[in-house]
Amino acid sequence: MFDEQLEAFARRLDAFQLHGESSAVLEPEAVAEAKQLWADNQGPDGAVPLEVVYVVAKLYWLRHQARPGHDDEDPRIAADLFTAVYQAAPQMLPNEVAPLLADHLPHLRQTQDAAGILRGVIADGDPDGLAHAISLLRQALPSYARHDPLRAIALINLGTALQMRFDRGGDPELLRSATELFREAVDAPLPESFPRPDALPGKYVDTLAALARASGRLSDLDTAIEATETLGAADGADRVKGLSRLCDLLRLRFEWVGDRAALAKAVKSGRAAVDMAAPDDPERAGCLSLLSVALRAVALEDHDAAVMAEAVRLSRAAVELGPQDATFLSNLSAALLGFINSSEDPADIDDAIDAAQRAVDHARHDGVRAAALSNLAGALRSRYHQLGRLDDLSRAIDALLAAEAAAGTAVDRVPVLSNLGTAYESRFSRTGNAADLDSAVRALRSAVALLTEGHFAWSVAVGGLSTALCARFELRRRDADIDLAIELAREVVAAVGQEGATANLLTSLGHALMTRAKYADSLDDHTADLDEAVGCFQAALDRVPEAEATMVANLGGALSIRFQATQRQADLTAAIDHMNTALTLFDPGDPARNYLLSNLGDCHRVRFAWSRDPGDLERAAALIGEAAEGAPDNDPRRFSVLLNLGHVLATLTQESGGAEDHATQTVSAWRTAAGMRTASAAQRFEAARNWADLAASLPGQEALAADGHAAAVDLLPLLAWHGLERGDRESLLTRSIGLAGAAAATALLAGRPNQSIDLLEHGRAVQWTQALQLRTDLAALRAVAPELADRLDALRQELDKPVVEIEAPSWLVDQPGIHVAG
Repeated sequence: MFDEQLEAFARRLDAFQLHGESSAVLEPEAVAEAKQLWADNQGPDGAVPLEVVYVVAKLYWLRHQARPGHDDEDPRIAADLFTAVYQAAPQMLPNEVAPLLADHLPHLRQTQDAAGILRGVIADGDPDGLAHAISLLRQALPSYARHDPLRAIALINLGTALQMRFDRGGDPELLRSATELFREAVDAPLPESFPRPDALPGKYVDTLAALARASGRLSDLDTAIEATETLGAADGADRVKGLSRLCDLLRLRFEWVGDRAALAKAVKSGRAAVDMAAPDDPERAGCLSLLSVALRAVALEDHDAAVMAEAVRLSRAAVELGPQDATFLSNLSAALLGFINSSEDPADIDDAIDAAQRAVDHARHDGVRAAALSNLAGALRSRYHQLGRLDDLSRAIDALLAAEAAAGTAVDRVPVLSNLGTAYESRFSRTGNAADLDSAVRALRSAVALLTEGHFAWSVAVGGLSTALCARFELRRRDADIDLAIELAREVVAAVGQEGATANLLTSLGHALMTRAKYADSLDDHTADLDEAVGCFQAALDRVPEAEATMVANLGGALSIRFQATQRQADLTAAIDHMNTALTLFDPGDPARNYLLSNLGDCHRVRFAWSRDPGDLERAAALIGEAAEGAPDNDPRRFSVLLNLGHVLATLTQESGGAEDHATQTVSAWRTAAGMRTASAAQRFEAARNWADLAASLPGQEALAADGHAAAVDLLPLLAWHGLERGDRESLLTRSIGLAGAAAATALLAGRPNQSIDLLEHGRAVQWTQALQLRTDLAALRAVAPELADRLDALRQELDKPVVEIEAPSWLVDQPGIHVAG
């Protein structure tokens, strides 16, 4: 009887729901039947079967639907009855009825209000509204039963809200919480009317992937890979999108830890995705683009131009399908750059710049825009390295500054800041503008500050900061910079362990240790630094499967400097052996090869001092002469080449009994070195004094000697400028003892009495000014505001910088280019 009554009543409800017969629920007989059904099935204690409560509640709800806007008791009765249904069996509640219960159940009201707020946040980006929505959802969740389908909606909304907050603040823990919420939602029962329930697992794995990128932790990435593989294996999963997603994550694993097996699987997954995607599949363009990225990684790793060409072809195909997609355009730009670097017949780099610029123009989201701007900067920097146009490098810096402003989260800002620091360093190397070097340090400091220990990019950023501080020490000789450079590099090596340290990290530490020793007043006090530097360079070399020219050259350089401290012939012999090996590994067109030729030549010059083998001196002259001819004028390393050329020519002059041709070429080399704005003041000062001292020893060259002394005196304000610490300035000023007098004397001998007086007064004025203004307030400022102190450093240096114009004497103007026969 009960079942028959329910079935008859259900037919009444279906008449309206299925056929639109409103009279079936609005006629008086409908309410009468509901009351009779209730009375017939009510127990002695007043209890009514849940099925009866449900169908009666539904009757009143449908009556309300049949008369929208009609003010009567139907919705109130329906809400009371459905509340009872929901409390007994929440899975029976129709999803569309949930708003009706909000006044009866606070957690449903909180969830409903939060959903409305989130819709507004999406429209206007109100951060306060987002925080309020998160608060409401967190209050509501504990009140839901575990088996309540509406709980899944609250879980999804809270996870989405936390994702939105991450997009604004960049805290990876927000994403971690969001992934846990989405995982719960995947496992929870969903309302019957939930749209695209099959999309929820994909949302979960996408959030896991975002978490991995944000945290930089390998464990998070592996969790995302595992979840993606599981999703791909499930029945009914979107295989094309899943395979493409897996391709991207596996490629990322290779980039983080060098896992070649993961890269091979990435390419396999990417190819499978492309093969499965139909020509009209909206996912096909993304599949092509991500496979292109994976193939680009293979090509760069294997130096395979054919694979890089395939990456370019696939990326172009993706752009044809999505010509205004900023990500596809950015990937095309990167593929073109890789092709340019790997092919003997490079594509026009302007294509890469054009694709990157179009990506910037079409970017609709700040994160995408930041990535596109970074890619544009990379393309411009590549053209700068290819053609040497300083404007390209400056445009790259501007693009990176815009990218940093657009990148709202830490995960997006870190690579931009790292690249910005490197770009500033490159411009400093070209122009010698100390403000760029300070900007490089600031950018890299900011990148490090955004990272936590354990993030995959942490050691790279700290290593980059160490290198920038090392370069600034070479410019200003401020001990605090080199000490911090070493401290940072050691800290990272200690954190990751000697076995876990990368070759680049060990190289950074070795370079910093070698630099501190090289510029010390006494090498004997830094033998421990040199021993550690040699160990770092050897360990770095051991890390790579095939010997790399730069690493072998670094080890040779460290051994040569250690020889200067220990005078152990074995070190010098090993240095020469390693440099000769590096010479065979360098590409003939690599500018770094000239620097190696110069250092190797200088090692032979040093060995000549004790071997007295003319072959050492001849080889030294030939190697350094070749380096001087090949070193570009805008290469900052040209200074050391010219300095070494001067030393070997001076030795040749001495060995040949004062041959005038060697002497004049020596003066020319040191004079050119003294005028290089990209060298530090201390380096230029050393070259100017060498020039002046040698010219003074040549008969009839008093004017040339006077010019050299004048250049040295003009460099004094830069040598011990106001931004240095007191001890550093005093140490540097000891190099100028007697300079003013010598300069005045040579000017008199050259028949320039007025210049003699000027040089004497200028030299003494600099020394007295320094003595009276040995300020220590900069150290105090740096302790509380290091970036402000750096800016003050840069401003003071610009104010202190004199204009040094060195005109060549007539007897040198017509000399042919420097050339030393072997």
